[in-house]
Amino acid sequence: METSLPFIDRDLSWLSFNERVLLEAEKPYTPVIEKLRFLAIYSSNLDEFYRVRVAAFQRAVSDAKGKPEDIEEVKLLLIKIQKTVDTQQRKFGKIYRETVLPELEAQGIKIWRDNQLDLDQTAFLLRYFQTKVRGLIHFQEEPVFLENRMLYLAVSIEDKAGEQRVIYVNIPTESNRFIAYPSSDEKTFIFLDDLIRIHLPLLFPDHQVLSSYSIKMNRDAELYLEDEYRGDLKKKILKSLSKRSGGAPSRLLVDEQMPQELRGKVGQSLGLETHRFIEGARYHNFSDFFGFKNPFGSELEYPRLKEIRIEAFEKATSLLDLIEKGDQLLHFPYQPYDYVLRLFNEAATDHSVTEIRATMYRMSSSSAIAKAFISAAKNGKKVVVFVELKARFDEANNIEWSEKMKAAGVKIIYSIPDIKVHAKVALFTRQKKGRATQIAFYGTGNFNEKTAAIYTDHALLTANPVLNKELEQLLKHLEDGKVKPNPSNLLIAGFNMVKRFSQLVDREIAFARRGVKAEITIKLNNLEDKSMIRKLYEAAANGVKVNLITRGICCLRPDANEHIEVTRVVGRFLEHGRVFYFKNGGKHKLFMGSADWMKRNLHSRIEVVFPILDKALQEEMMKLLDIQQSAHRGTAFLDGDLTNQFPFEEVSEVTAQEEFYKFLSTKEASAQAVEI
Repeated sequence: METSLPFIDRDLSWLSFNERVLLEAEKPYTPVIEKLRFLAIYSSNLDEFYRVRVAAFQRAVSDAKGKPEDIEEVKLLLIKIQKTVDTQQRKFGKIYRETVLPELEAQGIKIWRDNQLDLDQTAFLLRYFQTKVRGLIHFQEEPVFLENRMLYLAVSIEDKAGEQRVIYVNIPTESNRFIAYPSSDEKTFIFLDDLIRIHLPLLFPDHQVLSSYSIKMNRDAELYLEDEYRGDLKKKILKSLSKRSGGAPSRLLVDEQMPQELRGKVGQSLGLETHRFIEGARYHNFSDFFGFKNPFGSELEYPRLKEIRIEAFEKATSLLDLIEKGDQLLHFPYQPYDYVLRLFNEAATDHSVTEIRATMYRMSSSSAIAKAFISAAKNGKKVVVFVELKARFDEANNIEWSEKMKAAGVKIIYSIPDIKVHAKVALFTRQKKGRATQIAFYGTGNFNEKTAAIYTDHALLTANPVLNKELEQLLKHLEDGKVKPNPSNLLIAGFNMVKRFSQLVDREIAFARRGVKAEITIKLNNLEDKSMIRKLYEAAANGVKVNLITRGICCLRPDANEHIEVTRVVGRFLEHGRVFYFKNGGKHKLFMGSADWMKRNLHSRIEVVFPILDKALQEEMMKLLDIQQSAHRGTAFLDGDLTNQFPFEEVSEVTAQEEFYKFLSTKEASAQAVEI
């Protein structure tokens, strides 16, 4: 049965998503500074892909543990990955050279590339190098260790006796990567790489500099905890973090112009075979374009979106009281994340709140919510926070905040062995006039005010006693394991989520078999779990319309059945919300939550998916799903070859995200007009 089902490889599908990010830098309607940022996102994504996924495959091959045929399959996949990346890198270079640079120049912004410098410019750059860069440079010859994601120049030099050597010169991260220098009528910048190249003779005064080429190493980012089940997991993670930068090489990126003789010397220095080198352009680490200073302010960026302030929230003297009167739904970043911060701050000081419980996955470096927990504990409230220490690349930050909260009296619960807690939930218990009530926050995104400005997410705020009692069971289970959740309304991974999703799909199949119109619409970051994909294939085979909005990985083949359609929305904001709609014979069932349909989310994480029960809020979310599948520019349809097709570029002048913003703005304006 397995071999007859069409599945797309997870990693090749992810590369298709990253290409979709890259294509945003080619769109004529994307402002030019935003094009640079999309190049940066693509570059940063690819770095992490090599540090995590490719490193794992390379490790599997080198360890040679498993069946020989499985090892050969991994080798073949690595070849396919590299072929795909090579194609994308060429496209990246073309977009940068033929689209982005000309548009920058048309706006009066030039980036130096081997052009003539006048005397004043030469003097300025020399002075800048001598005073701000030279002291940050260090050299390596033998032995050589290249730090993860750091940039270096492999410099070939020759002494007076004719002996040639290769010296590795760092491109220091402490200095700005893009240096503005004087020009007559333009804003002109030079890469730090080129500033150093120009002044290499100063660094090697008794040698002839023959050539220099940029190189960059990516290293394995896995922590490799020796025993995740015993002892102090926090200490083990801290110890492993110190070793992360020294992980095994997963990619050495070199300038494609580097000659073979020099490649051989570099490979010998690093202990790498040259066939493992990956060719790139003259410059690496395009993620540094995140820090490119727009010399003309906001003119060349996305126009600022005014946050849609909600009248009911603005007028409420207490958000806790407002939520007790009826369910509230928030959409970020279209509506202010300030409302969430206000809710937590209010709970920290409201005398009726006696207890706060929450789960934290990725916290911001200046977490306002963690500060609210600290205030709540100091105000005598019971505060219990589950902090997931195994959130990759946020481990150190989460540990730091957990220590601060613990010192203030917050009860901190750390990671569960072999399970990640990925749910985004909080529960506030109130005692008011002798009556106990519970108010909950159910979210699709992290409690992180920084990412809330660039990720599209949703949050349900509710005093529904049935939902909140089930949430309380889960949170107490995470605290001590004594209370076992028995959810029937919430869908909780590890307890009932897979079973309930399967039942909901089966119900649509039953409707379709009876001739009743049946439909499933699912919006996810990633769709990879084969058991759920099989259910969707079964639904489509029985006539159920299956609409998928998958931002990233999609292992389901869009061309497997005529009833399946896969849409991909990439734009100004990162689509992050997960939404699940089932037509249910006209009695709509709609859920949102933290869980993607990946094996890890459904089977080895704690996730919470929650129903939207209020009819008006259901309609609001159904409108979002409709907009993201409708004719808007930037909306792509995915085909069986993982190609992003754009059928609406000529028929629409707005993106799906812009249309949803317009919908929410109009809705709020209408609500205020009715109130007046």
